[in-house]
Amino acid sequence: EDCKHVASQVFKVVHWLAENDVPHNVFITRGAKFGSEADSCISDVLHEVLRVFVWARSPASMHKCQAAFVMAVCELAGQVLVYDRATYDALTDQNVAEAQRSACQDIFDRVRPKILALFTEDVAQDRAAVD
Repeated sequence: EDCKHVASQVFKVVHWLAENDVPHNVFITRGAKFGSEADSCISDVLHEVLRVFVWARSPASMHKCQAAFVMAVCELAGQVLVYDRATYDALTDQNVAEAQRSACQDIFDRVRPKILALFTEDVAQDRAAVD
């Protein structure tokens, strides 16, 4: 039941983004519950929840440069693919963070209120159904 609920909520966001021609990435991974005491990398606790990240972003073509790295779903999730040694040697956390902001911040600021409204409308409808 939880899985169906999460899937419907993620679909609502992704569907809205697609319908409004907003480029986006989706990253799904397993993990431990926030606040859990998972202390072993092979513990079942590490895989007890599913995390879904959805990024509204500018078009990937704006960020492609074969001499550097491409800001796409892997990079937004923290895995940075670098295509040459010089870029790798010069790369810093700040470079990656700035590239992530550049790919996502403006569009995030524009779509955030609209995405939140999707869920606010659901809450209002649920309350009206109860009354």
